[in-house]
Amino acid sequence: MLEGEAHFLVQRYHYQELVDVSLFQARQGDLALIPPNSGHVMINTSSNRLVVGELVSRGCRQECAPFVERKGGAYFVLEGGKLVKNAHYPSLPDVQIMKSSDFGLAEYSSLLESFVKTPELFGFLSDIQKFKSTRAPLRWTGQFKALSTNQV
Repeated sequence: MLEGEAHFLVQRYHYQELVDVSLFQARQGDLALIPPNSGHVMINTSSNRLVVGELVSRGCRQECAPFVERKGGAYFVLEGGKLVKNAHYPSLPDVQIMKSSDFGLAEYSSLLESFVKTPELFGFLSDIQKFKSTRAPLRWTGQFKALSTNQV
């Protein structure tokens, strides 16, 4: 997160079934890791400007269709942080409130500089086994069929 603060609503799928919904907050300087087979919504939770940078794997497959078909994410974040279920989803898992993680990149001034100087730290973007061992802000609860990872 380059500037501002946001909530990330992350929805993980197994095939077409929504199996996990997580929400975490990120502030300037935080990194958000979106796991394979997931879609996400980034919500600017303040009236201030929000600026983000991304590293995205070439093998990334975006999961946008459910958000379009169901008119948004599984939950809406209202003013004051209240969560409301989206009625366009037939059934929903409970939302897991998570904390963002420290990926140990603070010694560099930017995501790009971190990537250029320590590319080995980003191997998880293309390798599912390395992804499983990262300290992702979302809990790892099973196996994924396809590789698709976003770094937001």
